[in-house]
Amino acid sequence: GCVLSGHDFSRMKLTGIDLKNAELTSLVFDEAEMDLSIFEDSVLSGVTFAGSSLRGANFVGARLVDVSFDGANLRGAVFEGAVLERTNLDSALLCNTQTPDDLMDNSDCD
Repeated sequence: GCVLSGHDFSRMKLTGIDLKNAELTSLVFDEAEMDLSIFEDSVLSGVTFAGSSLRGANFVGARLVDVSFDGANLRGAVFEGAVLERTNLDSALLCNTQTPDDLMDNSDCD
């Protein structure tokens, strides 16, 4: 349930970080290691995850506004019930990724 704004966490090792019910605004997580991180029921606005590893991340019920996942690894990430506004997952690596419409996206599986 924390509130974070205007910080740069680029290239940090944040595996398993629990940001459940958080309010995250104008944050940079570019190239960060964030596998198994929890963003459940959080609100993310103006956040970038370019090139980050978010394997198995939990975005269940989250609201994502203007969030960038360019080149991020979203293998096994879950977006069940998430609301995406001006946020696109297409530029990320998707494999066994559960999209907000409860479908599995395996477009980048080998």
